[in-house]
Amino acid sequence: MKKEIDTQKDKSTEEKIKKAAEKIFLERGFSASRTRDIADEAGINLALLNYYFRSKKNLYNIIMMEKLDVFFNIIIEELKDNAVDLNQKMSELINKYTDLLIKEPRLPLFIMSEIQQNPDFFTKRMNIKMKVREALGNKPIIYSKSQEDDLQLLLSLLGVTIFPFIIRHSIQGLFNMTTDQYNELLYKRREMIPKLMNELYNQLNADK
Repeated sequence: MKKEIDTQKDKSTEEKIKKAAEKIFLERGFSASRTRDIADEAGINLALLNYYFRSKKNLYNIIMMEKLDVFFNIIIEELKDNAVDLNQKMSELINKYTDLLIKEPRLPLFIMSEIQQNPDFFTKRMNIKMKVREALGNKPIIYSKSQEDDLQLLLSLLGVTIFPFIIRHSIQGLFNMTTDQYNELLYKRREMIPKLMNELYNQLNADK
């Protein structure tokens, strides 16, 4: 019984540290974050943090991997689903990313910063290429007439969905918008984006 309680306590402490590290890393990035700040945020001493995670880099890699998993698995799961049509596929991607990024608004810049500094991180360590191939099999991404068109659609969809989160603070400042007002704007975009993507899809296929 004592061993079970100790195991639960260990897991609880690990999760507390990871939650604190996530907050600090997303706010400051890797270089500006200190393990002491993470320990303070978690309400523990520095020695205990080092006992569980050994180093700041190790803890950062764990958080980054988890965040990249969440971010990219949305796409992977949608690619796997061959039972839905284009409109439903796009709507589900838009809805899932909007919900995720309203909940975690710092996530896009956090991921972009890491990919820019370490472009091989998510392709090699996360094995994204293999995951995409497994998800697709021999299927096209969105069922257009060529892989290039599929990629144009996918990149356009991600761009119009995610970019507003990247520049949200600039837009809020420029138009004196509160966070709630901007979030409402983002929710309304969920109805607009599928229409834009359908126009692009129809144009790409009409040109063939």
